[in-house]
Amino acid sequence: MHPTFCEDSIILDYYHVIDATRQADNYLVAIKVVPKDTDEIRMARALTIPALLQLPRNHCVPILDVLPDPLNENMSLLTLEGLRFIHDQRVAHRDCAAANIMMDARSLFPGGHTTYKNRLHPRCHLSTHFPKDASTYVVGKMGRDKEVPELSSDVPYDAFKVDVFALGNLYDKEFLQKHHGLDFLQPLVDAMKDIQPARRPSAEHALTIFNALCSQLNSTLLRWRLRSRTESTPERVILNLCKQYSSIGSPLDTTTSVSVILS
Repeated sequence: MHPTFCEDSIILDYYHVIDATRQADNYLVAIKVVPKDTDEIRMARALTIPALLQLPRNHCVPILDVLPDPLNENMSLLTLEGLRFIHDQRVAHRDCAAANIMMDARSLFPGGHTTYKNRLHPRCHLSTHFPKDASTYVVGKMGRDKEVPELSSDVPYDAFKVDVFALGNLYDKEFLQKHHGLDFLQPLVDAMKDIQPARRPSAEHALTIFNALCSQLNSTLLRWRLRSRTESTPERVILNLCKQYSSIGSPLDTTTSVSVILS
């Protein structure tokens, strides 16, 4: 069959709304992406409570469910949240490297998938747990990131501050150096990679900085694709055109949820 005769060949007029079928009963529904920070969902629910739906004058579309967007969370947010969590439990990772970043991909591949990224995976033979009130200073040149300035086999250093540097260095190498359009992360990376450990933010403070930087971004930028610094001009033109027709949001947009509504 020619692709133009398939439903998926139809270009959406509105990127944030698409039709779907509910698996439980084959009911036709519409899925709409809406911001979390507006009253749209609250008002729609208030107008479509069971009692109001019985009124013949009520023609509002009822919401069946509100779902979190599985593509909503992004690597920076998840890894910073993960680092803050293990630090709150007084555990230092001590090897925050790309090889240890994992993702639960079940929402993207419900049929099964074995590649995981975007979640901080503890390496138990390197990680260190500090009892309450114990010093977080350690020694040793362990971990993949050998650019941490204070690593030493003799002079104690703060393991938590090393985690912050290593994660900031990962953002620098994997994001800023490889992609255009992520310059807004530069202040965060600079702070996390400060050569003086005492001046680096804690994981909790770094997460606060990240959220503040994201809150200042233009929504148009959030929907645009990440552009590799190594792609050629023809590649850029083709990929930009593809993005215009297929974009439904960006992994950096942390303010959306998905509403499933009756069509």
